[in-house]
Amino acid sequence: MTFSACPICKSGEIFKTVLISHQSVGEFPISECKECSHRFLQNPPSPESLKKEYEKLFGRDKRQSGSYLPRVRDFALATQLLPMLPWRSRVLDIGSNFGQTLRAMPPTYELHGVELSKAAAEISKKFKRLNIQNEYIEKAAYQNKYFDFIMAVAVIEHLYEPMLFLKRIKELIKENGTILIMTGDYQSWNASQLGEKWFLYHAVSHIHFFSHRSLIKALEILGFRVTKTIWAGPSPFSSRLPPALGRAVHCSATSLLFPFIQGYKPYGDLMYVWSKSLTE
Repeated sequence: MTFSACPICKSGEIFKTVLISHQSVGEFPISECKECSHRFLQNPPSPESLKKEYEKLFGRDKRQSGSYLPRVRDFALATQLLPMLPWRSRVLDIGSNFGQTLRAMPPTYELHGVELSKAAAEISKKFKRLNIQNEYIEKAAYQNKYFDFIMAVAVIEHLYEPMLFLKRIKELIKENGTILIMTGDYQSWNASQLGEKWFLYHAVSHIHFFSHRSLIKALEILGFRVTKTIWAGPSPFSSRLPPALGRAVHCSATSLLFPFIQGYKPYGDLMYVWSKSLTE
């Protein structure tokens, strides 16, 4: 696959090579859209090579020998959701990994997940609360307008067609339902400080590199209204602290639980973007 236009706004006005992505499966030029600022690999790796990388990644994941307990970040994320969702909500986690985030949700929620890694999906199926499909979201068997909340944490940057992905989410979410997309923000303070050394430019199987602007553009095109963004990661303040204290201040759990510290400013390079599905 080669992108001849921006995969988000379809503009043909492209800066051809702004950076090189050095990944385990090869080196790839990164282009930038002049219109919406989205960055993406010009010629991404093949689906076959990426699938092998995913299986290797989860095959050596140290959590496979652990208890699979939800992490602090998972509970922090659930805390953010409580004011947004009905008491009995249907929740879908796209890229549910080992199910930790779903298991942090309240017991009244109906919990679903899709996970491409067979190893991760089989492990998460052992937990009775979870309804897991080892499938692409485009092929997963769900009714349209079924879910109150859909989340995709660190997923959209891996996809060949992010707009088709968001379109599928739009089909599955109820009108006025809430979605959460978490991905990197290459225009954040921390990513800008690191420049071409920003680790997400070189992370395995990353095809897309969003700015806050380009993610909002993608969501608005498909009928979503962004309601809130929280950034997590190093800031001018936390970077001056002793390393252990700085990590505690800027980690995702702290940013989600106490966003007033620095989470509402685009310092950290991870952005959690909530939006509502508008009535069609």
